[in-house]
Amino acid sequence: MKPTFLFRFWFILLPALMLAHSSFSQIKTVNGKTISAAELNAFIQHEIDSLHIPSVTFSVINHGKIVYHNTLGYSDLENHTKANDQTIYEAASMSKSVFA
Repeated sequence: MKPTFLFRFWFILLPALMLAHSSFSQIKTVNGKTISAAELNAFIQHEIDSLHIPSVTFSVINHGKIVYHNTLGYSDLENHTKANDQTIYEAASMSKSVFA
């Protein structure tokens, strides 16, 4: 895994998602811009494609509640099996900086 991915995900995307606010199908970002779920999905898909990440599962949390959740990409690239809520990811020590 490239260090660029870790920086872009953990230090840019994750804080934005954790502090975002959702209103119906609109998501309000930390800087006050309102985006749709489709725009958020397009942004995440662009990051997946540009960083060559097979799949990602993400949630937007507001006041302790999940207000948006999605899974994008493939759990098995060779067989084109789409990732889903049951896909298991290896996080190893990457989560220490977020949850410690």
